[in-house]
Amino acid sequence: MSITTYSELKAAIANHVVYDAIDGSFIWKKSGAGRFKRAGSPAGSLRPDGYVSLCVEGKQWLAHRLAWVLHYGEDPPKIIDHINKNKSDNSIANLRNGGAGVNELNAKVHKRSPFSISGVRKASKLGHYQAYVARRGKFQSLYHGPDFFEACCARKSWDARFWESVK
Repeated sequence: MSITTYSELKAAIANHVVYDAIDGSFIWKKSGAGRFKRAGSPAGSLRPDGYVSLCVEGKQWLAHRLAWVLHYGEDPPKIIDHINKNKSDNSIANLRNGGAGVNELNAKVHKRSPFSISGVRKASKLGHYQAYVARRGKFQSLYHGPDFFEACCARKSWDARFWESVK
């Protein structure tokens, strides 16, 4: 039988693994094919991109999507955000609906960011800085001027208002 929907998956996955919502781990219930599939052993493997995946009845599934299905009993949202930015932490307290730009605003600071502050960059004018938000394909300038501290404050202030509205 080939699993194609999350409702079919919920029924099938309960036969294969136990999910611990507190620490986000999956444990095999029964031994099966493959050298790592032994009853009582951890299920899943870490992918190169940092996510954990599990193979259930011949199909790969992302562990955070399985966690959502098992905990809430419903299809997961299109985007699930890992609150602490650790893609392998699948505890239910670390997962939230990542729609409405939440996931992209919770992204790690880009490694080439000169200031290691998300949303602050040098502006085109010599000696000026810009605070901005780039979200859902749109760009919004929050501050443009000579004061780096003001640029940082403008972005942090916007972040505080945004995350308060998400709660």
